Amino acid sequence: MTSSPSLSDIFQCVLPLLGTDDFPAYRHPLGFFHISPRKLANIRIHIWPGPSKAPPQSRFPTIHNHLFSFESRVLVGRVLNKRYCLKSCEQGALRRFRIKYKGEVSELTPLEDFASIVSVTEEEIKASHTYSLSAEEYHSSIADEGTVTILRTKHTENANVFVLKERSHNTSLRFTRQKISFEELRQTLLELKLVLR
Repeated sequence: MTSSPSLSDIFQCVLPLLGTDDFPAYRHPLGFFHISPRKLANIRIHIWPGPSKAPPQSRFPTIHNHLFSFESRVLVGRVLNKRYCLKSCEQGALRRFRIKYKGEVSELTPLEDFASIVSVTEEEIKASHTYSLSAEEYHSSIADEGTVTILRTKHTENANVFVLKERSHNTSLRFTRQKISFEELRQTLLELKLVLR
């Protein structure tokens, strides 16, 4: 039985194709470049280009869960991942927003559903290391400028995707992932390679 290729091997194979029609890149509202190859539906590549090239993040909530479980490998740089244990409670300081995806648009709808954070665990993931998250886990990630990760999603197992924002926020939000040109992505990759020398 053949084993599946490692995430590092996949990245080396697709690197020359990033930004082409089959490997489009978008600015994610959380600040990274998001690349989801059309023919590799379970692979995502994230590049943190630094604040000058990232979209404004102030309105987008950072604590969230996912549609899918995944494993992520840090290829370059470092990720600080925080996992949150939540307790639903009427007096909670945080409000849940349900996320609905419509193409490149994320629509966030506020719910009358409140929670408190009862514990947080932190892990620092450096280059050449991998971490995993289940779909139901709430987390937030911060990456150093120039960090590159590749993740492999597992089967979709969570129909309820939420983000958390302060209780006082009760209006719907809408975010669009903006397409990045081939030239801009190539320039960013070139800059990251120069930094690594």
